[in-house]
Amino acid sequence: MWVLHMESLPKEIQDGIRKSSTVRLQANLLKAGYDERQVEAMERTQLIVEWAQVLADGGPVVEKEQGSNPLTYCIEM
Repeated sequence: MWVLHMESLPKEIQDGIRKSSTVRLQANLLKAGYDERQVEAMERTQLIVEWAQVLADGGPVVEKEQGSNPLTYCIEM
């Protein structure tokens, strides 16, 4: 399942997801409307799967943060 969602995303975004910290993945999912308790209970692999799903489904707009590493992303709601 993870592979299918990741394959539908551009390589740069795939790399950014993999390199994102666990805290950033959690924050992005919370901003996307996920329940805090569920997010806190997720392992890193699940966080990656869920975030890839959000983006693959056309979720929040992904933009590069000003002055950040080009592989670091944030969501805009």
